[in-house]
Amino acid sequence: MTGGQVSYAQQSQKDSVAAVRKAQEKAKAAAAKEREKQQAEKQKALQASRDSMVKARAKETAFRQAAQKRSTDSIAKIRKHKTDSLAAIRKYRESKKYKDSVEKTKAVKLKTLQAARMAKVDSAKAARKKITDSTIAARKVKTDSARAVVKKRTDSLTAKRKYRESKRYADSVAVVKKMKTDSLMAKRKAFSDSLKVNRKKVTDSFAKVRKGKTDALAAARKKKTDSLLAIKKVRTDSLAKVKEKKEKKENLTEPVISVSSSSERTMNTVEKLKSAFYVSQRLYFSSFKKYRRQQRLLFQ
Repeated sequence: MTGGQVSYAQQSQKDSVAAVRKAQEKAKAAAAKEREKQQAEKQKALQASRDSMVKARAKETAFRQAAQKRSTDSIAKIRKHKTDSLAAIRKYRESKKYKDSVEKTKAVKLKTLQAARMAKVDSAKAARKKITDSTIAARKVKTDSARAVVKKRTDSLTAKRKYRESKRYADSVAVVKKMKTDSLMAKRKAFSDSLKVNRKKVTDSFAKVRKGKTDALAAARKKKTDSLLAIKKVRTDSLAKVKEKKEKKENLTEPVISVSSSSERTMNTVEKLKSAFYVSQRLYFSSFKKYRRQQRLLFQ
C-alpha cells in the first residue's frame, strides 16, 4: 500500500468519525428539544389542573355558603315558629277557659278516684264479711262436732265407770283373777313336778353309774386279790414242794429232775396269773373311762 492510499484512508476515517459526531450532536439536540417540549406540555397540564382545582374550590365554597344560608334561614324559621307556639301555649294556659277546664278535669279525676276507692273498700268489706261468716260457720261446725265427741266420750266413760262400780264387774274380775291364779299355780306345780322328775332321773342315772363304777371296782379288786392269793398259794406250794424235794435230793437224782419240771410249771402259772392281773387292770381302767365319759355327757 502506498503513502497516498494510507493518507486517504486516514482522511476517510476522520471524516466518518466527524460525521458520526455530528449525527450524535444532532440527536442530542433533537432529544433536548423533545425534552423542552415535554416539559412545556407538563407545565401546561399542571396549570390547567390548577385552574380546574381553583374553579372547583370556588364552586364548592359558593355551594357551602348557600347551604349554610339555607340552614340558618330554616333554623331561624323553626326558632320563630317555636317561640310563637310557646307564646300561644303560654297565652292559652293563662286564659280563664284553660283554668276552668283544668279544674273540671281535676274534679272528674278526684271523683273517679274516690269512686274507685269506695268500690275497692266496699269489695274488701264484703270479702272480709264473707270470710268472717265462713270462719264462724266452720268454727260452729267444729265446736258442735267436738262437743258431740266430748259428750259421747263422757257418756261412754260414765257408762264404763258405772259398770266397773257394779257387783257384776267385781264378781267377773274376782273370777278372772282366781282363774289366773289357778292357772299360774297349776303351771308352777307342773313345772315343779317336771323338775322333780328330771332331778330324780338325773339322780337315778348318777346312782346307777356310781353303782356300776363301784361294782366294777369291787369286781376288779376281788379279781386282783384272788389272783394275788392264787399267786401266793402257788408260790407257797412250789416252795413247799421244793423243800420236800431238796430233802430227798441226797438219795435220788430223778426226783431232782421232777423238781425242776415242777418249778417250770410254777413259773408258767405265775406268768399266767400276771397276764390275768394285767388284763383285769385294763378292764378296770376301761370301765373307769366309760364312767367318766357318761358323767361328761350327763353334765353337758
